[in-house]
Amino acid sequence: MNWSEELPDNCPPSNAEAPDNNKVYYRMARSNPLSESDFYSQAKAKTRRAMQGGDNPCIMRGISIFDDVETLANKLKLPQAGRYIVKFTLNAEDGVVLEGRNHHWTWWKTDKFSISRCTIVEL
Repeated sequence: MNWSEELPDNCPPSNAEAPDNNKVYYRMARSNPLSESDFYSQAKAKTRRAMQGGDNPCIMRGISIFDDVETLANKLKLPQAGRYIVKFTLNAEDGVVLEGRNHHWTWWKTDKFSISRCTIVEL
């Protein structure tokens, strides 16, 4: 796979898997219309957490997504000006995902994913 950014050794982790083609995922975005930067990892976006070393270099290069829109909306205290929720599905060529807690997933994105498949969710 051609990843959307350079990944460290042993990343993604061996327990990451191809996404379920039928599963809907959600992500917070700051742009409407969407921008590629809405799908940057913390490392690529150079967030404060990533610049301070983060928890795990591999996780810092994954993208946070959720499989429940209400969980994400509550986490972000939405609706809120300048923040949007994006809805999309993933397939095997888009990368791999690893399930976390509370409907959170980490997604290692390939260069095949297109934001044109995403829609803004109206809350």
